[in-house]
Amino acid sequence: MGHKVLTDHANVFCQMFVGWRMTDDFVTLASLPDGVLTIDVLAGTCQHNHVGQVDMHIAREISAWFLDRLNKHHIPRAHIVTADLTVNMAKHPIESKRQRGVTFDWACQSRIQVVDRSYTGELYETHTWFG
Repeated sequence: MGHKVLTDHANVFCQMFVGWRMTDDFVTLASLPDGVLTIDVLAGTCQHNHVGQVDMHIAREISAWFLDRLNKHHIPRAHIVTADLTVNMAKHPIESKRQRGVTFDWACQSRIQVVDRSYTGELYETHTWFG
C-alpha cells in the first residue's frame, strides 16, 4: 500500500483545516468554547468535546478530498480502519473601535489507521479572523 501517500494525506488533513476553505466555518468556530474538535474524516462529521455534534463545512471537504485521493491512488476504502483529525482550539477575542475578531490557536493532530500501521501528522497554527 502507498505508505508515503498515506503519510502525506495525514499531513494534508491538518493543512486543510488551518488554511483551506475555512470561510464558511469561522462564524461557527468563533461561537464555540475553547476545546477539542474531532473530525471523523471517513464520515465527514465533527464533534466538539463540550458541545457535541458541530456542522462544519471543512469536515465534509476533508472527507471528500481524502476519499477522492484513495480512489486516485487505488487504495481500497476497506483498507482504512479509521481516519481522524483532532484539533485543540483556544480562542482570544480581539475588540477594537473599528473591528471585532478572534485569534485562534490550533494544535492539529491527524491519524490514518490501517490494519498494521498508523500514519500521523501534526501542525500548530495561529490564525486571526475578523468577521
